[in-house]
Amino acid sequence: MSIPSLPSEPRRSACHECGGLHPEEDLLRLGATRVCAQCKPIHLQRLREGASPAPSDPAASTFASGRYIVVLPGAVPPPRCVLCNEPGTWHQRMSYSWHPNWLILTLACTPLALVVLAPFFSRAVQFDLVLCADHSRKRTQRLVLLGAWIVVGAVMLVGGMFALRAGLSKPAAICIVVSGLISVLMGPLFAQRASWILIARRIDPDRAYLRGAHPAYRSSLPPWTGDPP
Repeated sequence: MSIPSLPSEPRRSACHECGGLHPEEDLLRLGATRVCAQCKPIHLQRLREGASPAPSDPAASTFASGRYIVVLPGAVPPPRCVLCNEPGTWHQRMSYSWHPNWLILTLACTPLALVVLAPFFSRAVQFDLVLCADHSRKRTQRLVLLGAWIVVGAVMLVGGMFALRAGLSKPAAICIVVSGLISVLMGPLFAQRASWILIARRIDPDRAYLRGAHPAYRSSLPPWTGDPP
């Protein structure tokens, strides 16, 4: 009596973007690369933008260190949302900047000192921010609200000046002008923070420490074995 043979395991290959193993029939061939269905939108968008293709192991340049993620130069993060670890559908290359805390103290002397010293002591790193559809929509909504806040602040600033000339009491006009000025000055800072999602804790010449990623996202990354943030 013949013994029935067991069905063989489907052959698996790695996705070029996320590095995950999938059955070969589930991978999509795009040119010389194979990607899974979840990574296809990000891979196509990356090609349209002329960015270099992701390495075979994206996590090799993105690590977890406690509350931070450590990013090496040219890092290509996994195609998952940094705020929930769900599959990402939107990504954009962001430039994160950082400067030593003592640099802000130069404002006590003169703003000119900050302008002169900032190019020498500030550092920046580029990182592909990946979000899911839900968090991408929320980010856009916050940026729209902050843009409206800046516009309203500008209107208050100019309107308060005209109202003072039109006979409005000086205390009331000053209150309107100061409120508008605060909105115009602080609005762009909040907008930049909302756009970045992540915050640069420190940027060294060979690595950057970013804060704000979801714990599940950090736990999916290999641990950082170098210097702590």
